Amino acid sequence: MTMAILGGDSLINMGASAITAAGLDPDIAAACHHLYQQGFQDLVDGVLLEMNMVTEPSTTPETYLRMIRMKTAALFERALMMGATIARGTQSQLDALQEFGIRVGQAFQVQDDILGSFGDEARTGKSASGDIREGKRTMLVIEAYARGSQEKRAVLDSLLGRPDMSEEDVEQVRSVFVDTGALKACHQHAERLLRTGQQALDRASPPLVSQYRDLVDLSEFLVNRDY
Repeated sequence: MTMAILGGDSLINMGASAITAAGLDPDIAAACHHLYQQGFQDLVDGVLLEMNMVTEPSTTPETYLRMIRMKTAALFERALMMGATIARGTQSQLDALQEFGIRVGQAFQVQDDILGSFGDEARTGKSASGDIREGKRTMLVIEAYARGSQEKRAVLDSLLGRPDMSEEDVEQVRSVFVDTGALKACHQHAERLLRTGQQALDRASPPLVSQYRDLVDLSEFLVNRDY
């Protein structure tokens, strides 16, 4: 644990040092440091909110989206805004890229939740039962509780987070995700967030140069990936 904390502290310092050493104009360097610091504070706040959600059975999709906006999407958002700041983009362009980063980052995390329970382990390189065994409060779990019958919720109550779960138990939880419509709802969340983010780019003034289409292509990959 101590090494993990020290490693995190070191990485924070390395990022700040990279901005300082980049030879940026003073106003741009100051703005980038501010965005960087905000991003890490959002990350910390998001992880704290996630920890509290584990013991909160009535967590809503809206609360979950707020959590991943801080825990995950902040990294997309701040990276884009720092790049646009260095390029001296207009406020309208910054706002468009910020909205794009937030929504794509949220969609990325929802897709990650799906892969965490339904992904091909040979493709993803990680367990497709880990989230279920851990009892992680993913969008799948939140939607299943919101949509499921008392019987379906009882299945989740009895199985989620049990370290001794069998593969049959894991499959039973997956069946609840499918039968309640939670899996379908998560796909819909990811698609809606992706499109909202992409559409935000069109509101930039002056319009972003044609190369910004690369961001759209990248966002499609990030959200529709299977690994």
